Amino acid sequence: MSFDQFQRYKTVQLIVEELKKRKGLSQVSVLEIGSNGQCNLGEALPEERIQYSCLEIPREREGDDRFIVLDGTNMPQVETGAYDVAVALDVFEHVPEEKRADFLKEISRVAGKLAILCFPFANGRNQLAEKRANSYYKAIYGKNHIWLEEHIENGLPEWDRTKEILDREKIGYAGFEHGDILLWEEWMKALFGAYDVPGAEGYLAALEEYYGEDIYFHDVGESNYRVFLLMSKDKALAEELAASMQAVFEKGNGADGREGMLRGLQDLKALCGRRACRQVKSFLYMDEGRGWREEDKLERETLMGAGNQLHISYEYEISRSVSGFRFDPLEGCCCMISGVSICSDQGELPFSPVGAWAHDGWFVFPGDDPQFFIDAGGKQIRWLRIEADIVIYPEERGLMFSMMDKIVRESEQRAVDAIREKEAALYARADAVRDKERAEEERDRIARECQRAAEQRNAIAVEKDAALRERDDLRAERDSLRSEKDAAVQEKEDMRHQYAQEQARADLYEEAYNSVIGSGSWKVTAPLRKLFGKGAGSSGESP
Repeated sequence: MSFDQFQRYKTVQLIVEELKKRKGLSQVSVLEIGSNGQCNLGEALPEERIQYSCLEIPREREGDDRFIVLDGTNMPQVETGAYDVAVALDVFEHVPEEKRADFLKEISRVAGKLAILCFPFANGRNQLAEKRANSYYKAIYGKNHIWLEEHIENGLPEWDRTKEILDREKIGYAGFEHGDILLWEEWMKALFGAYDVPGAEGYLAALEEYYGEDIYFHDVGESNYRVFLLMSKDKALAEELAASMQAVFEKGNGADGREGMLRGLQDLKALCGRRACRQVKSFLYMDEGRGWREEDKLERETLMGAGNQLHISYEYEISRSVSGFRFDPLEGCCCMISGVSICSDQGELPFSPVGAWAHDGWFVFPGDDPQFFIDAGGKQIRWLRIEADIVIYPEERGLMFSMMDKIVRESEQRAVDAIREKEAALYARADAVRDKERAEEERDRIARECQRAAEQRNAIAVEKDAALRERDDLRAERDSLRSEKDAAVQEKEDMRHQYAQEQARADLYEEAYNSVIGSGSWKVTAPLRKLFGKGAGSSGESP
């Protein structure tokens, strides 16, 4: 177990032991959030009932009923207080900022007695140390460290902000710090340099043992990398446990031990630097009809830098008539080789590996004498150029198979991703077909509505025509009535005019009559009076 893991799991072990002693428990149930496939918590707590959980079951733990899928920010499938202890070690900093409050509430909810979190926290020095460590890693491997990169992108949790959340949610808690940041940074850089250096494992294991026995209990400085957060419904219990741990780490300042640790880490980096650069020899055997003979070989060598990977590119002048070649890229090492290219003045030459198995562009040589047979095809070869990328595992084949397993997993993942992409494309096509069908249905619906609208429009036009005809009939009838009225009015006017004329004539006659009577000559006018019906009898006057 690396020093970084030891810091976390050893501290959890001490806390759980103290909890059991204070509560008089012989065993506790534990839920670990964000477990890895190594089951390190089981090594630290071998007597406890442990349930491991993660967002996805590690490949190597598929079928292991100790592992379940959980999202620590939302665990409705876990009952409140279902476990005595809930643990999340170096997980909190990987939770997005907007979900950290949910994470704290959920892990506190499912823990019946105690929840234990630890995480690197933002204090200025930690962020700078992580950036330096990541830059160191990138200088060696040409890429960012996967976890440190995520720390930098997400931002480390702020301890004050975390306490604000806990106070707001009324969660009892206490905390303490551990892991001097200066020692942590030196440890990480030494580990990064030793990852791929053959032979460094023994000294690294000795330093990790030294840390566990002599340094761990004193690994508290002015500025520390991690904070351990203890949450409990019994706040006094959390405070007592935190105080007991602080007392454990205050056994002594451990200054001499830390100095020795730093010297050991410097020695490890120096060892890795010396072992990282060495000469690698390759041999090309030529078959002139007498088989592979030592006197018929050509030797080349290249310098392997830091790590266990190198690229070879050799050119050979061939002055003999040969039927084939055997290329030994290196000796005394098991290895993995990819990107093999064998060209000549006659074009590319076919080749076949000896004692290897192939997968996804890699040739895996579990033995320590990798070889390739090259077929010259009966052609006269004047020059030969060989290129390849090699990953060397001279001492631990387990590392090679671990690497190969990773390649297989990545290949399978690519296949799965390709299948998912095809499924997504099919789903997209199905969606497009459904959208097209919906569009056609909509078009048909609109056409039907247009047809109904046209029919309604025609019916309205017919009704309009009928109304127009009725209006014209009414207008004609009105005009007829107006004509009759005008005729009647004219007739009335004519009768009125005739009456006026008759009246005027009568008035004239009356006036003439009165004039005659008034003149005394009425006697002479007897005929007139008779004419007008005014005789003597009628007037009452004597003749």
